[in-house]
Amino acid sequence: MAEFKDFIQIENDGKLYEGIFIKQDGDFIVLKLSSGYNISLPASSKLEIIKKNSQNNSKEIENLFSHSSDKKNILILHTGGTIASKVDYATGGVISKITPEELLNMFSLMHKYCNFDTKLLAAMWSEDMRFDHYNLIAEEIKLAVENHYDGVIITHGTDTLHYTSAALSFMFEDLTIPVVIVGAQRSSDRGSSDAYINMAAASKFLSTYDKSGIFICMHKNESDNICHILKGVNVRKMHTTFRGAFRQINSIELASVNVIEDKISKTYEFEKYNYYKKIENKLIKLNSNLKIGILYIHPNMHIDEFEMYNNFDALIICSVGIGNMPINEIDNFTINHNKFYDWIKNMSQKIPIIFTAQTIYGRINQNVYSTGRKLSELNIAGHLMDTTIETAFCKIAYLLSKNIDLSQILELYNKNLKGEIDNHINKDSFLR
Repeated sequence: MAEFKDFIQIENDGKLYEGIFIKQDGDFIVLKLSSGYNISLPASSKLEIIKKNSQNNSKEIENLFSHSSDKKNILILHTGGTIASKVDYATGGVISKITPEELLNMFSLMHKYCNFDTKLLAAMWSEDMRFDHYNLIAEEIKLAVENHYDGVIITHGTDTLHYTSAALSFMFEDLTIPVVIVGAQRSSDRGSSDAYINMAAASKFLSTYDKSGIFICMHKNESDNICHILKGVNVRKMHTTFRGAFRQINSIELASVNVIEDKISKTYEFEKYNYYKKIENKLIKLNSNLKIGILYIHPNMHIDEFEMYNNFDALIICSVGIGNMPINEIDNFTINHNKFYDWIKNMSQKIPIIFTAQTIYGRINQNVYSTGRKLSELNIAGHLMDTTIETAFCKIAYLLSKNIDLSQILELYNKNLKGEIDNHINKDSFLR
């Protein structure tokens, strides 16, 4: 009798179906096909067990797909998230329980492009990620290079995936292989899961890409055939649940991957991406004790909101418009606004204070309004930059971890290190 996760073949109405046995539900058998979708077939159908699930014997699932010498060798680093989750039918909730070996054997299309090995780092939701986890992932990437892998795929929860991609982009001052971070908006055991296509597209990209860098591969839209390859910086999750939630901010994607038609379409941004010399794997680990604040400017602010960051190592100020905030005393109701300015003037001599735009798209320009001009006279950074809030957070964490002085931090922050500053924002990138 077939058991959960056995690899089986079913004959029904003259057709053969192969896949992973999920369960028998009354008079029907639920089978997960290689496409990642589930199908229900009559339990009376002819069934043959091709391979027993070794986990039923408390062993790791054996990789059903053998390696080929003419394909690149890719290591999958497994950190958890929705892509490694399944529905717990006892509670109705989603739990992070699928092992990397299970993922490897569920997504057969990947093996068309590359050879794969897997390694479990964690089975966690991405909201629990800390700098220590970034350091662990980075060390595993370095180890993958030493073990002669041609590339790395990191499976990751989507909620903070863009933080991880930005952090790794800066932490690796140089890198010799490509690293692609892949997530899913829907758990891998669901027929509507985007995991199968995302993993296949990442594999297709790695099979043809000979440069190095940190990338994201996720659905481009709600359809189930095209994914886009994004640089690791200036990416944002723009929807809580849509499969096509991730967008490159203030730019367009590097490439689109159509796994159905088996082709890659590169954009003009693809050739511009060249931020690693590919000479060595130079890594700066993040200081896990850093305290970096993110303050959203809003109406009716109080000085207490600023002073809570007195003992922080850096502050990201998410300004309104193109770099403004309330610093003008214009009547009796605004007499406290000058306190905000004085606080920034004082603290900017002690810690990095970075201005970003809470509009998401566009850049900071403090030359336009008198408020911005007054702020720009202070020892702050961010003027004329289009860096996203999340990328700014990770960039300043990296710079603080280099143990350099404040003036050097501000100087380097204003430089384009990994593609986080675009001098020419393409209007076609807005809400693309």
